[in-house]
Amino acid sequence: MYCLCSSKYMGGHSDIIAGCVSFANEELMRKARWHLTLLGSALSASDASLLHRSLKTLPVRMEKHSINAMHVAKFLAQHSKVKAVYYPGLESHPHYKIAKSEMKSFSGMISFEVIGGKEAGIKLVESVRLISLAVSLGGTGSLIEHPASMTNAGPLMSEEGRKKGGITDSLIRLSVGLEDIDDLISDLSQALEQL
Repeated sequence: MYCLCSSKYMGGHSDIIAGCVSFANEELMRKARWHLTLLGSALSASDASLLHRSLKTLPVRMEKHSINAMHVAKFLAQHSKVKAVYYPGLESHPHYKIAKSEMKSFSGMISFEVIGGKEAGIKLVESVRLISLAVSLGGTGSLIEHPASMTNAGPLMSEEGRKKGGITDSLIRLSVGLEDIDDLISDLSQALEQL
């Protein structure tokens, strides 16, 4: 069985909540169908229509996400206030060769660490102007978050758990959108200069 969130890149416009489930064999599908029939699983007509619309533009959106993300990753990799960049499209990524052999392009998701720890991470995400401070991914607009103080903070995940998962205090997660690349780099540049 394979579950996929259709709200993110497939939906692409941050306006639906949807998902899909695929099955390796008919027996699994029959078992799941009983539960799905009992609990309900159909999208509303409106959400189905929005998802259908979005699937038509998925290839061109993904191409733009990937192009923009590559430019942003390269910019971040050379910035003096950035400690590390994690993007499979960069040759410095430990799994670059695998990603290159399996992917046409490398998506719009970048993680990076800033110099200065938690305070610098929080300052950065609060200093962007074009990029929205929010927790999601795959929409047309760029989103940024500081996992140690947001999605993986306090009661959600212990400090020990974060360290085990590679979530440092200075880690930033960036979902690169479809904006003009010069505008994105300008926004990140002015925010980094405030650190």
